[in-house]
Amino acid sequence: MKESLTEKEKELTKIVRDEWLNLFKDKSPATMNKKVVRDGIEWMYGLAGLEKPLVIFVDSPFACQLAPNLVKKLDIKNIVMASVRDSVEASVWASVWDSVEASIRDSVRDSVEASVMASVRDSVRDSVRDSVWASVYASVHDSVHASVKDSVHASVKDSVHASEIEYINPAWCTFGYDADWGAFYEYWEKIGIFKHKEFRKYKKYLKEGRVFYAVFLKGLAVVCGNPLYIKRDTDKRLHNPVGPALEWNDGWKLYYWHGVSVPKKFIVGKENVTKEDILKIRNAEVRRSVYEILGGDRFAELLDLEVINIATLESKTVPSGNHHELRMITRDNGDPFISQKQEVMLLRSREPDEIAGDYISFVRVVCHSTGHVHHLGVPNTFTDALSALAWTFSMSKEEYKPGIET
Repeated sequence: MKESLTEKEKELTKIVRDEWLNLFKDKSPATMNKKVVRDGIEWMYGLAGLEKPLVIFVDSPFACQLAPNLVKKLDIKNIVMASVRDSVEASVWASVWDSVEASIRDSVRDSVEASVMASVRDSVRDSVRDSVWASVYASVHDSVHASVKDSVHASVKDSVHASEIEYINPAWCTFGYDADWGAFYEYWEKIGIFKHKEFRKYKKYLKEGRVFYAVFLKGLAVVCGNPLYIKRDTDKRLHNPVGPALEWNDGWKLYYWHGVSVPKKFIVGKENVTKEDILKIRNAEVRRSVYEILGGDRFAELLDLEVINIATLESKTVPSGNHHELRMITRDNGDPFISQKQEVMLLRSREPDEIAGDYISFVRVVCHSTGHVHHLGVPNTFTDALSALAWTFSMSKEEYKPGIET
């Protein structure tokens, strides 16, 4: 049982982490190695007890969704039979719509991950494993999976639904989903904790194949590589104030404002945004982002909002740093805290809105943790700002009492 890491082994965590992170660069990301990808997919299908699939390479995640839909709609099985490999039979095309994503995932995880995990678990103290998890797995996950992949997958789903084609759950066997897993276990491989033939094959598929997005179906695998570029803010969230944050070879683009997916019109050509465009937004985070993009004055001007009521909300914060003009008072136990007051504003459209068929009301509040200004939609029956704010928390004005925050 390995009780601790040597200094050399600790330094190796940084080397492994950076090696995997450097595979996913924001500028000119590396392209797929198609041969490695094809070999890897055929191996994974075989591991799942399935016939080798026809592998189609496309240029964007949206194209990965579009291709199987076209196969189904056009019923092209008789057209392609003459050109596909002998291993792809007519019966495979007949069942091309049967997803095997789960069976592939289970097979890889059962035959590869389970034994790899067991080797590490049986050979390494929990505290040592947790240390490597934090320094290797978490770093790769946060930079590749959480900040990019999760956002893109949500945007792909929205685009598919807007296009009225059938959405297919993407495969997990891609660099974005499993780079963190691959990096974590490659570290243990490098220090001799285990040797595993299947893991080496999967690692090669991830590191050299560099698949960004994939859809795996029975007899058909559709994959795409990295975008042309990735633009992020200082917190590594997808962000570009003047254009797409991601763009692929076929011209498919995604637009983000500090990690929030927003329609193109609010980034490119925002000077043409109309009241109707804003009213169509139902998501509070998207609305907040649009508020930041347009600026508070233009946001209120477009919606033609007037102030109905202004109230003051007092919250109590444990002091730290520069308090500026905050009023220092004392808690019941004698410890100090800061009484911070903020303005809460109830706004309403001057005229009933034609689309909504009624007046539009918002409560405007500033989150003092992030500094973000939120316009939260509320029923137009409210005349008191604090009551409207409390309603957004499913509380009455008397129940809503912000507690002490650290």
